[in-house]
Amino acid sequence: MSAALVVFHALGLRSEAQLTGAWTWARMIGSLAESLAVQGLDMRTYPLRLPHYDYVEGGLDDDTAPAGRPEP
Repeated sequence: MSAALVVFHALGLRSEAQLTGAWTWARMIGSLAESLAVQGLDMRTYPLRLPHYDYVEGGLDDDTAPAGRPEP
């Protein structure tokens, strides 16, 4: 980050608005490259992994309370 600010300063960007604009454009290039790496709306290859959930009938007020947790 410091190196980028030094380069921007060396290019003559001094005001907060100039530095903010240059920083935004510099960050946008990475997002653009990532978005072009896959085809639009290709949900089959989207890297999505959800955790496994075990649903248990009942609540904490019956015999199904998890082990190690005190009863209310």
